[in-house]
Amino acid sequence: MRTALSMTSGKDRRTGRAAHPAAQPYLVAALHRELGLPMLVVVPTSQEARQFYEQLLIWCDSQSTILLLPKDGEGQGRDPFHQQQRLKVLARLAGTSIEAQRGARGPIVVASAAAAAARTVSLAEFAASRHEIKQGDQINLMETLSRWSKMGYRREHLVEVPGTMSHRGGILDVFPPNSELPVRIELLGNRAESIRFFDPQTQRSLRTVPPWR
Repeated sequence: MRTALSMTSGKDRRTGRAAHPAAQPYLVAALHRELGLPMLVVVPTSQEARQFYEQLLIWCDSQSTILLLPKDGEGQGRDPFHQQQRLKVLARLAGTSIEAQRGARGPIVVASAAAAAARTVSLAEFAASRHEIKQGDQINLMETLSRWSKMGYRREHLVEVPGTMSHRGGILDVFPPNSELPVRIELLGNRAESIRFFDPQTQRSLRTVPPWR
């Protein structure tokens, strides 16, 4: 196992032989299957990170979660897509995303050196920004909207992109940055009657979600 670990970094310490770059994703995938622990793979550039990520998708099984960590603002200024992807990775590592709550195997995170070195909020600050809502909870509407606003959500007429929220009658829509789909909370009075994902294009409700944060 130690040999495999050293080879992923480029050289077998016992023989002095370097692992071929094409073999490194396979070795990382094998280690991940064996250990089941979170792993961080750091490579020099964003292009190499993308290539390594794509190779891991081939070698890893369906139970593995592979994440590509972009540098905030990488490519085209503060690109909302890169911001969303970075938040999703941070949420997964902090154990606050839906996938982590299901007890999934620890993820493999692939990052360029710049992305890995970029400053971000502390784990304590990230965890403090969580807001858990589950079906049946009593919700103070104005307090909830105010709290989401302070967390950085932008109020819109329709929720179509991550980081936005809306309120229409007894419906609260919100798109958490660490979720693939936005969430709709239907209220009966002040009670959360149902919590479901919805399609941001059609605005139609989909499946019920577990407790959302």
